[in-house]
Amino acid sequence: MTVKEFKELCFEFGIELDSVTTESEMHKKGEKNEAELGAVTGDEVIYKIEVSANRYDQLCVEGIARSLGVFLGTMNTPSYVVDSPQLRMVAQPSVQGVRDVVVCAVLRNITFTEWSYKSFIDMQDKLHKTVCRERQLASIGTHDLDTLKPPFRYVALPPEQIVFAPLKCTTPMNGKQLMAHLEKDLKLGPYLNIIRDKPTYPVLYDSADVVLSLPPIINGNHSKITLNTKNVFIEVTATDLTKANIVLQTVCAMFSEYCSPRWHVEQVEVVQADGKTMRTPDMSARTQEASVSYINNGLGLKLTAAEMLPLLHRMGLEGSASADGETLSLSVPVTRSDVLHQCDVLEDVAIAYGYNNLVPIMPPTRTVGSQLPRTKLAELLAREIASAGFCEVMNFALCWLKDNFKMLQRPDDNSAVTIRESKTAEFESGRTTLLSGLLHTASYNNTVQLPLRLFEIGDVILRDASAPVGARNQQNLAALYCGTSAGFQYIHGLLDHVMLLLAVPHAGTAGVKAGVATYHLERSADPLFIDTWGTDIYVNDKRVGVMGIVHPHVLGNFEVSFPCSMLELSLECPNNL
Repeated sequence: MTVKEFKELCFEFGIELDSVTTESEMHKKGEKNEAELGAVTGDEVIYKIEVSANRYDQLCVEGIARSLGVFLGTMNTPSYVVDSPQLRMVAQPSVQGVRDVVVCAVLRNITFTEWSYKSFIDMQDKLHKTVCRERQLASIGTHDLDTLKPPFRYVALPPEQIVFAPLKCTTPMNGKQLMAHLEKDLKLGPYLNIIRDKPTYPVLYDSADVVLSLPPIINGNHSKITLNTKNVFIEVTATDLTKANIVLQTVCAMFSEYCSPRWHVEQVEVVQADGKTMRTPDMSARTQEASVSYINNGLGLKLTAAEMLPLLHRMGLEGSASADGETLSLSVPVTRSDVLHQCDVLEDVAIAYGYNNLVPIMPPTRTVGSQLPRTKLAELLAREIASAGFCEVMNFALCWLKDNFKMLQRPDDNSAVTIRESKTAEFESGRTTLLSGLLHTASYNNTVQLPLRLFEIGDVILRDASAPVGARNQQNLAALYCGTSAGFQYIHGLLDHVMLLLAVPHAGTAGVKAGVATYHLERSADPLFIDTWGTDIYVNDKRVGVMGIVHPHVLGNFEVSFPCSMLELSLECPNNL
């Protein structure tokens, strides 16, 4: 098969061939270092393939080859055989609240080659980065069973009591020393914070008190896997049993191919910390039903159940149709953890049928698209404010958490939505105000000729327990005037101009009709502003914004050298907008 033909096959199957390269080329580009290259020659051709994020079985070459083979009809979906357990793992109650779950398996009579061994290691790394969420949810340990003495136990102990030689090291050290030893390790260092500050660390022992691993950080050197390993013991520790089972089943499904007999997996009897006993892994298929009419309506086809079944066979799903031909009952193998709903079955039918074979049709219902009212309002206001001499800016919707409160001298009222495990502190929180962004802009433009007249119309993100996702977006308008004087009159004039455009008259305006929303100002206690120079903006009896001269301490926090006046107004409150 030529590269072009393989690329077309990948496209038909729903994956993408990114590039074709060699180990030596990857090394030249800095994509691989000498340690990763190992003994592999630089002439080996490497296919870089992009797969779906939820197809964990395709994270290794074995899984991709098997999926494509079934898709082409050159091989059948494997049937896995589960052997009765000979080993036992007992999790003690001490692991509860630390890393509660453990599941195990054994691959016996396995034969590794240099490439299958490398694939076995790479697969674990890729699972750690994807379904395991950088080892937060689950982590994998693989061991040479012949170097260990079952039964095994899983406990949590103070780090000073855990002493062993970690992988690629012959010097024993305790848990605290290990953390210091790995702190600068580029690969393992980022994972240390998962358990470093806990009073106890999870650890697995055999009956001779040999440490198997310190999850989720590192395995012990004693039971390391080599090319000569014949029996592999696999343990997965996790905070979630579902994730643990998916990871264990995926590893066993991919590499039981190298066992003798083929596709055989030996279960392990596991006693969880809560006392529940189970046998893992469960390699049996599960059942997923799908409506024939649902699939046809979604794809614009008129296929019968009998026509759909061969298509699903190409995607690794076997099944049968109901007597009336309206429902498919499918057997989903453990490798297809992505199949959760009949919409996933619809997607598989579409792939096997061929997206290029689907005939586009006009929608039966004709509709006319139009701009959202809030977007139209924002554009019209922006045009008018720009005509008044203000320059529009656009800042990020994510910011430092301190930008929302501390930098503005405001108390943290827990209204901010924070990003868990944010990669940078700059984007750790959704903004609750537009004012911080304008002050940062003024700071970055300290050398620009004064005065600065800036405004922004955009969304802020606020916690809201009544919203379906626990938060909501609110469209705000904010403006800043910065010059040799605070220029409060310019900001006050802008407010009056905006309210005039929105047809919201001042409460003191004569001749206002009953029922029309009006605005008025009241003294503000907002610490953002100089005392007595801050006002709250009300529409009827609802506070919709603030305006005032910025406090010198706030200007200092943002390193703004000149006095400023600011305005922020919600655009979603007046009833007559």
